[in-house]
Amino acid sequence: MSPFISADYARAKVDGYSEDGNDSTALTFDDQKRTSRRLGIGLQGKYQITRQTQVFGEIAHEKEYEDDTQKLTMALNSLPDNRYTLEGYTPQTNLNRLNLGVSHKLSQDLALRASYNIRKDDDFTQQGINVGVSLDF
Repeated sequence: MSPFISADYARAKVDGYSEDGNDSTALTFDDQKRTSRRLGIGLQGKYQITRQTQVFGEIAHEKEYEDDTQKLTMALNSLPDNRYTLEGYTPQTNLNRLNLGVSHKLSQDLALRASYNIRKDDDFTQQGINVGVSLDF
């Protein structure tokens, strides 16, 4: 078992664009940008059951520091001065995650891996299953 800390920074930008034409549904979108700054703390570990089989796990808590609501400003192409802004995605401030899995070597160069993960905050729960094959060459 070992404790860990993590830090993530991401920035995404989408240039504004306009749909073709002046139809009643054609829109123009302003630039969009999103920044994320996250810090995390957790515990990870693995245990060798046999020479071929290993289990692993990780539990962590993350805090998002750029948790403001993303806004999107747009206008109809046929009425460009009539702009409006919609509220979009709001990232969660606190997130807990858990990952549990197993890895089994079928041969020296071939291994199977499977894991279950869950991410949870106050508003949602996201679960996933991963299955993979790795081949060393």
